[in-house]
Amino acid sequence: MSNVIRPETMDELRSALDRTTPFSKFLAGGTDLVVAMRQSGLEPDTIVDLSGVSGLKFIERDNGMMRIGALVTFSELEKNEILRKHAFCLAKAASQVGSVQIRNMGTLGGNVAHASPAGDCITPLVMLGATAVIMDKNGDCSEKKVSDLILSPNKTSLTHDAVIIEFRFEANDAAYRSDFIKVGSRSTVTISKINIALACKMEQNLVVDIKVALGAVGIKPFRDYETEHAFKGMVPNDNSAGLFASAIRKRVEASIPGRSSLAYKRHAVEGLAFDIFHSVLRPISG
Repeated sequence: MSNVIRPETMDELRSALDRTTPFSKFLAGGTDLVVAMRQSGLEPDTIVDLSGVSGLKFIERDNGMMRIGALVTFSELEKNEILRKHAFCLAKAASQVGSVQIRNMGTLGGNVAHASPAGDCITPLVMLGATAVIMDKNGDCSEKKVSDLILSPNKTSLTHDAVIIEFRFEANDAAYRSDFIKVGSRSTVTISKINIALACKMEQNLVVDIKVALGAVGIKPFRDYETEHAFKGMVPNDNSAGLFASAIRKRVEASIPGRSSLAYKRHAVEGLAFDIFHSVLRPISG
């Protein structure tokens, strides 16, 4: 039987971290841990239930930065007007996570800490250059890029006595548009087989800044810097949409060479790339 600790304040959370071992687990929404315990018989020595910790459930814009508490649920991300204005791609990704029940319970911190290669919200966080604020057992906080925090499927650089408390990234201004799109394995409660997050800034019908991230096509979501570099200064039209789709397909081919899913994903990603290009860049025909 696991020992359950339920901290309610940040000081109590720090104390709880000091009592954890490599065999301990953290519980936020429970959508991943509870399933793992039921399916594999996993029984941690200690479970730290984070759900009651005050101060970890907020979404705000502060001095040009978006700040999101680790306990914010997918439903809250989906509906938040500040987030939809400054990082629509993340709100869109949250809206496509699992079922309504999962979105009401699952948290952004849990999604990142679980590090699923198909984690929908991780891809836009990587695209946005988000950092995770991590607190250790001494109460000290540090920041690490989400792209560096995640190492491989279901593995992060988090130690057993540290926990994510917040995410931060630059709030896109009104000149940016962004979106998220995915192909899933089922028509309902879809698990991503491939997803794309895209943000773009336009001036006088030219792409002056572009950010692209791909998920579920490697050991972890990643920025596609090659495509970003190639498309700065480009005019969005039907021809550049085709070039964009081709560039994304090549990045997928390079990321999973020899994988059995490559044939499917190289075809699927071109359609996704076309769709998100037209959604964000809104090309002029011809």
